[in-house]
Amino acid sequence: MTKVWKAAPLPPYVMTYHKFWEERISNEDLKLADRVWAVAMARSKPNLHTPLGDDELAELVGKKMPNGETKPAARKSVWEAINKLIDSGLLDKNSTRKCLILPAEGFGNRRRGWKADCKNCTGKLSEENKDLIRPGMSGGSLI
Repeated sequence: MTKVWKAAPLPPYVMTYHKFWEERISNEDLKLADRVWAVAMARSKPNLHTPLGDDELAELVGKKMPNGETKPAARKSVWEAINKLIDSGLLDKNSTRKCLILPAEGFGNRRRGWKADCKNCTGKLSEENKDLIRPGMSGGSLI
């Protein structure tokens, strides 16, 4: 008799598309915190980290000038936006302007690299977060 392996049932979830969020990053009609959130959603890696260069986030959410150049958002404003997202639970408490981290409590995936350490921040995923990213999903594939 052949043994059949079955993955644990998935909890209810919603799929999002990175392109959708990428388009919101430069939308100046949105509040700064919403645009920072869009960066995290559009560019997060499977380990839920969004590694960024030194002033990359400020450039991404900066203001487009009439001459076509971008004026970076003020560092203080970027920090305030990140802290607002942390306080509301939309970003992990270890997020910085160099690495936005989605909270493991709200995200799960089976993409290769989900348990990889972040090379951009001090943030190795804690064992606690590794368990949260894939609750009941220890093996198999959705595909």
